[in-house]
Amino acid sequence: GSLVALLGTSCGMAALEGADLGNADQSSCVQAVVDWFGPTDFLQMDAHRLNAQAMVHDTPDSPESQLVGGPIRGNPDKVARANPITYVTSDDPPFLIVHGDADLLVPHHQSVLLEAALTKAGVPVRFVTIPGGLHGGDTEAKGFAQALAFLAERLKP
Repeated sequence: GSLVALLGTSCGMAALEGADLGNADQSSCVQAVVDWFGPTDFLQMDAHRLNAQAMVHDTPDSPESQLVGGPIRGNPDKVARANPITYVTSDDPPFLIVHGDADLLVPHHQSVLLEAALTKAGVPVRFVTIPGGLHGGDTEAKGFAQALAFLAERLKP
């Protein structure tokens, strides 16, 4: 979810386009984004943990710390660069965000933050909260029909 949200918000960002990979003539812009429970602001994740059983993200070996190459608290610039909200602009594609409100891996609040930023920028966004939904499994199953409908609506020629 985090990577597709980043892809959806970073269209045209030269620093992220990978021109040095030989594909400068190919756009990375997308027509629509379906974000399933993606992390956004790593520095806020632990503040919104549901309970003591929820994953702790503010550790040197967390997936988020590994992604940015060091503890997230010690790398705020890298954390900001990995945050799709950093790049939100009014010309971003429409988003569908699906997140369970009982997710123990990625706090539901992460999607609340993304929806708020997209809405503020005027980007079409649909946010589906799955009551009691965890990370994956039943949350995906309950949101699947909505994802298909969203894509059919947004990707029609």
